[in-house]
Order: sequence, then C-alpha cells, then structure tokens
Amino acid sequence: MPTNLELKIKINSKAKLEKTVKNIKAVYKGLLVQKDIYFQNDKGILKLRIEKGSYNLIKYSRDEIKKRWSDYEILKLEGKDVEKFLSGILKVEAVVEKKRKLYLYKNTRIHIDEVKSLGSFLELETVVVKDKKSASAEFDKVIRLLNLDISKQIKSSYRNLTKENIKSLNIDELVEDNISSGKINELLLIVPTNRKARNLKKEIISKMPGTATAGINIETIGTLTTKLLKLSKPFINLSEAASVVFIKQSAAEIKLRYFSVYSGQSIKGKVEIPFGTLDKIKNVISEYKRHGINPAALREEAEKLDKSEKLKALDIADIYEKYLSKCYDLNAYETGDVYSKILELSEKEFEQNYRKLFADVNFVVVSGFDEFAMPEIKFLELLSNLSQYKLFIHFDYYGANKFLFSHLDKTYSRFEEYGFNKIKEISRNESNQFQKIIREKLFRTFKASQKFDYKNSITKLTAYDRDKEVEIISREIKELIVEQNVEPHKICVAFNLIQNYSSIVRDVFNKNSLPYNLSDRISLDNSNPVTSVVNLLEIVENDFYFNNVFRGLSGGFFNSGEIDSANLFKVSSALKIVSGKENWINTIQDEISNLKFKGEEDDDEIKSLNKIYTKALSDIRTIAEMLT
Repeated sequence: MPTNLELKIKINSKAKLEKTVKNIKAVYKGLLVQKDIYFQNDKGILKLRIEKGSYNLIKYSRDEIKKRWSDYEILKLEGKDVEKFLSGILKVEAVVEKKRKLYLYKNTRIHIDEVKSLGSFLELETVVVKDKKSASAEFDKVIRLLNLDISKQIKSSYRNLTKENIKSLNIDELVEDNISSGKINELLLIVPTNRKARNLKKEIISKMPGTATAGINIETIGTLTTKLLKLSKPFINLSEAASVVFIKQSAAEIKLRYFSVYSGQSIKGKVEIPFGTLDKIKNVISEYKRHGINPAALREEAEKLDKSEKLKALDIADIYEKYLSKCYDLNAYETGDVYSKILELSEKEFEQNYRKLFADVNFVVVSGFDEFAMPEIKFLELLSNLSQYKLFIHFDYYGANKFLFSHLDKTYSRFEEYGFNKIKEISRNESNQFQKIIREKLFRTFKASQKFDYKNSITKLTAYDRDKEVEIISREIKELIVEQNVEPHKICVAFNLIQNYSSIVRDVFNKNSLPYNLSDRISLDNSNPVTSVVNLLEIVENDFYFNNVFRGLSGGFFNSGEIDSANLFKVSSALKIVSGKENWINTIQDEISNLKFKGEEDDDEIKSLNKIYTKALSDIRTIAEMLT
C-alpha cells in the first residue's frame, strides 16, 4: 500500500509562499480544480475526488497525533453518475471544493490550496519511494527550505475543517453518539461546577452498563486548568483556612486607611479586623483574581471613587498585593492564580500538556455556563487553537432580550472578538413554547402580538403556613419521581427568603425519604430581574407599603408607563401615607375634597395641588389594576 508523509498549514500570503517555492526550484505542474466528497467510514477516511471529469475513490488512514504518515489506496471509477451512485448508498459527511496549484520537489508534492469557505492552505505530501527514513529526511528538508513553523500545522483533513464551519449542531446527539459507539474517551465535557460534573458522570455511567468508565472526561474549568498547570509548574492548592490567615497577615503589615476604624480592637497597637470582615475581603480578592483584575487595576479604579469608598478600595488593593506575594512565595495557588499562570504558558507547552492528559480527545463541549470571567474566555480561546480538536460552547444567550441577557453582552462580544462563530443549537426542545417565550420576551416592554395560554404549564398551590407549603411541595416532587420517572437532580425548587424554610425542608424531605441538596447560601436577590419581580409581588403582599411601591417602580424591569413615581413619593410624604391600598385612595380623595374649602386667595396653589393629588390618585389606581 502506498504511503506518504503529510503536513497542512493555514497561510496568509499565497504570493509570498509561491515566491519561496519557486526559489527552491520546485517545478510547477499546473492548476487543479478539485471537488472532494467525503463519505462516512469507520475505518479511516473515504472520499471521491472529481477532477477534470475523472473520478477517483481514495481511501486512507493517517496518524493525526505524531508525524502524519498516511497509507492510501486509489480506485479509478468510470461512468456518468458516479457521484450520484455513491451518494445514494453512502452517507455524505462533507463536500470540499478547492483550487490547487501543484508543485513538485523531488518526491514531495507541494500544494497551495484555495478552499471554498475555509481560505488558503499549504500542503506537503512526501511519497515513500525507498523507505520512511529517507522520505522523512526529504520532508524535513522541504520544511526547512520553506521556513515553515510546524507548531502551527493542522492535524486534520479538510473534511473536519469544513464540518467545523457548520450552521447548526445537536450537542445531545453528539454526546449520545460517542457513548453508543464506545468512543466516550474521544469527548471532553467542561461544566461549571464539581456537582454538575459528578451528576453528569453518573448519568453517562447509567447509559454504559458493563462498560469501563475510566475514559469519561468531565472537568470544570478550574480542575482542567489545575491539571494542565501542574504538569509544568507543580503547586499547592490554597485552602480556605490558609487564605484567610494570609489575608489577616497581609492586613497587619500595611497602613490601613478605611479599615483603621477597627483600631479600637487593636492588640499591642495593631489593628485587628474582625474575622467576618476578613472573610469578605478574602472573597472579594478571590473574585478579582478570577476575573483577572490585579492590584494596579484596582488602584486605578479607586481613583474614580469618592471619599470612603476610595479609601476602602485602596486598602483592599494593598492587602491584595501583600496577599498575592505571600501566595506566590509559598507556591500556593487558588483558582484565579491558576488562570493567570496557565495563560503564561507558551502555546507549545500548553499543547504538550493537553495531549498528555487527553491524547484520545477530538471533541470538546463546554456546556451549562451562564457567563465566563475574562481569563476563562482566554483559556477557552487557547483551547480552541489546538489544531486537531473541535470545541463547542453551549452558551444560553438571546441578545434581543436585553432585560434578561444584557449582563452577558460583554461575554458574548468577547467570544466573537476571539473568532468564535455562532451556530444554531438544534437539540434545544423548541416544542416547549413556554420556555421559548420566557427566554425571548420576559421583561421586554411591548404589546404581545398574540396571547398564550399557560394554564397547563403553571399550577398555583395554596397552603395556610410554611410547614404545609413544604409538605405539599414534597408530595408534588414525590409524584414526579414515582409516577413520571423524573430524576431527582433535575427538579429545582426556588424559595423567596429561603432562610425561613431551610429547617422545614430538611425535616419534611427527610421524613418523606426525598434526596435533596439545600443551597440556602445562594439567594436570587442578587439578580436584578428577580428582585424587580419580587418587589412588585411585595406591593400586593404588604398591601401597598410605600417602600415596596417605590422599589417596584424604580427597578427598571417594570413598564410603569405614565406613572409619576416622584409625584407619588411627594404625595405620600406630605399626607403621611404608609400603607394600605384603600388608605392611599381614601386619603388622597379626602385631600382633593378638602381643597374645595380653601380660600380664593390661594387659587393658583389649589389648582397645582389638585393636579398633583389627582395624578397621584390615578397612578395608584393604575398600579392596583396592573397587579390585579
């Protein structure tokens, strides 16, 4: 079987390369117009090449890990409908059309290709005439003569490059195919949390009964970067307890400005910042690290702040700098440090480390994230540059709904800046009309072109106290698990004011033998849309308490239309209105009636007050009607 040694590199300037090729005395053999049709084949690559009306079926297998030795066979076919015939019995994977300038240098074919939709490439194919050793020597010589950087070689056929330039992808199907075909080791899944990684691994194992599970590759960005970095720079994982001690030591070694208020708690003349405050400072600094914000950048931002906020930021920057120095001196890293150090590796070292860990992987799927820190985006960009891998990011974003997704605009733009292409994810359940409408229209202020009936999607449950409420919820969950075979980890319950329910949930769920993971430290009140919805609901719940009214109107996610919240605030203050919808209405109505008994000498003022009160009365009724 014939064998050759191959190389493929993306090029920017064909003219410059052609000049170099001519200088080494390579012989120009002409321009070839080729169409390659790739068929699905489990054993190597199979393609039909159409060129000048001739048809050649080419089958080859190639080493895409080390040097690209390729064993190939060519079968010449004849007939008018060869393409149609083969396409009717074999599944077409990709079609590649290109114009190829062919040069010959001894036993090496030099191709300068212009590939439709992909761009310009250089290919070398050195045919083994005598033995592999002499072919390899000639191949290396041509590389030197053309001054090629082989670290940039693409270890993939045009078929795979074309498949990456796709319009849609079914991620679920991709994962299922790898599982069913026993090729799960060729897939790397990157998820946001360790809990998600554990659950996903259990789910995959359940679909692979009696199969070895050692080849399942599931990582978080944190665990993946840690493994990659430790191959180059071994380090200690910094514990939570040690980090707080370092923060405390760092604070004690600098002259504090804002935090000097704790001087009254000093021991031997040193300021002792309370443990709770130290823990908060540590969490803030860890987030700065994760987002790639260094002490210098923090000081620069501090100059834009006023008074105490500026002093606080400068104190944190100084503590941060000392803390960073202590971490690096002891070679003890947390997640943000790992991100920083992994991005300092050369592309060559990064790729070598990656291949050591995931030699079999050719698909990388990043899924389940709602946003990324800047270093994480840079890491994924570095990962996407590995030549023989295909990386897909499943990122839930709908740009037209700014109210729900505006906080992700920068993240999405950064992916675009790094050259990521948008493709349609076709595994999403488009039949779920409720989910689709929520994603596209929630909080958007426009009149709906049609009304949707969600009676079958939303169920209202009523209970007279919290214990009964949790009991009802537990019964609903049990029915989902027992009657509808829903897996427990796919059920989510969200509470407002979860701290009021934690102990009840534990007691009731344990009593009913329901597995649960109670995340009562994660509140939704950090989400502006959720806060706005809760504020609106609390207007009704607290019977138009004035603080709830103004919070609901000022949230930015409520279309208040012509409502004048400033006027309402002025009226509530003047008339001492605290709460009660009927109280609002009756008090304002009484004041409007009282205006009729004012003296004529105050006519202008009476007209002005009548206008103010009438507007306030109209607005409070409008709010009541909207919330009914």
